[in-house]
Amino acid sequence: MDIEAEFDYHRLEDHPAYDAISYVWGTNLPRNSRLILHGKQFLITQRVHDILDSIGSSFGTRDIWIDCICTSQDDTGEKKHQIPKMVEVYKNAVYVRAFLQGRRIVG
Repeated sequence: MDIEAEFDYHRLEDHPAYDAISYVWGTNLPRNSRLILHGKQFLITQRVHDILDSIGSSFGTRDIWIDCICTSQDDTGEKKHQIPKMVEVYKNAVYVRAFLQGRRIVG
């Protein structure tokens, strides 16, 4: 099942209200699950799909930050620019939701 979402741009300096998602990445996981962002297909891992599905059904509509969507995983330059900001991303989140495996919510 596809998940549909909207993508909004915010600056950390503007103190937006959002939840940050922390999860176990895994290595070389295929991106074969679909997320529909503003009507366009975006491929994500099954793990991220399960997390987003769980958030949508458990917590309702909310703004979230998750690295694989908010930072281009195929752009090394962008990742080098964004990785140092992750401390601020997690520090400024209203909640940090940790997913250690699959769909189970830890915090």
